[in-house]
Amino acid sequence: MLLLRSGTGSEVLVDPESGGGLGAWRCRGREVLRPAPVPVTDPLQLASFPLVPFSNRIGYGRFRHAGRTVQLKANWTRDPHTIHGIGWTVPWAVTDCSASAASLELRYRAGDWPWSFRAVQHISIDSDVLVVTLALTNLDVQAMPAGLGQHPCFARPVGTTLTASMQSVWLTGTTGLPERRVAVPAPWRFDAGAALDDLDLDHVFDGWNREAVLRWPDGARVRIGASAAARFLVVYSPTAHEIVCLEPVTHMTDAVNRPEPPEITGYRLLSTGETLELAMRLEFHEP
Repeated sequence: MLLLRSGTGSEVLVDPESGGGLGAWRCRGREVLRPAPVPVTDPLQLASFPLVPFSNRIGYGRFRHAGRTVQLKANWTRDPHTIHGIGWTVPWAVTDCSASAASLELRYRAGDWPWSFRAVQHISIDSDVLVVTLALTNLDVQAMPAGLGQHPCFARPVGTTLTASMQSVWLTGTTGLPERRVAVPAPWRFDAGAALDDLDLDHVFDGWNREAVLRWPDGARVRIGASAAARFLVVYSPTAHEIVCLEPVTHMTDAVNRPEPPEITGYRLLSTGETLELAMRLEFHEP
């Protein structure tokens, strides 16, 4: 792993070999992200990891594109769908590293995913602010469906609250795929801040204003911000585990299979040489 440090003592562990993800982010001795075990045996244990070239699930790994059926391999034994893209399952190359920043690159040659692409991450720490930028460039001769996201995971002790403004939510069915979009139900309205204790969430929220605050019971908090591409926020907060994942993403779950138009789903096609970018900013505040 690479260890990045800021002048205030904040530390970020970057794990290029484990999907280009983060092993930990700690500020002033406090674990802000849920830390990964050492060694990492499952990329889902990472504190955060990139979602590229798509986010969340593609239903049963199958979709139609340009008159043909694309069938992807399953990449998680607990799910019948292909999930979280490719980047989180393969090593990334370190292209640059300093005391407080690192750049990683993934060059993928068309295979299970039928398009070649290049993904680049830049991870930097300044004081108690962590910024991760992710860029995806289509290297293929054909247009490529494309999406990006980040998957930060936080501890969620009793009394943790979320503040975020979202306009609607896609209700998830029993298979883990979205079924219909509705106005955010009252128990899931976080505009004024609400506790996550009794909520079992695994949904993609639409119309997110790209700002959120997670506050712990002792008053410490982290601000989550994202660039304009991140219209959607996936909130995964299972009652069975004291964690919450707040994932800025560019498209809804299973966008490639939805009948709605791209302005609803966030579906994107990248032409040859075109680049899609997403930035995530996390800012920690002490109690």
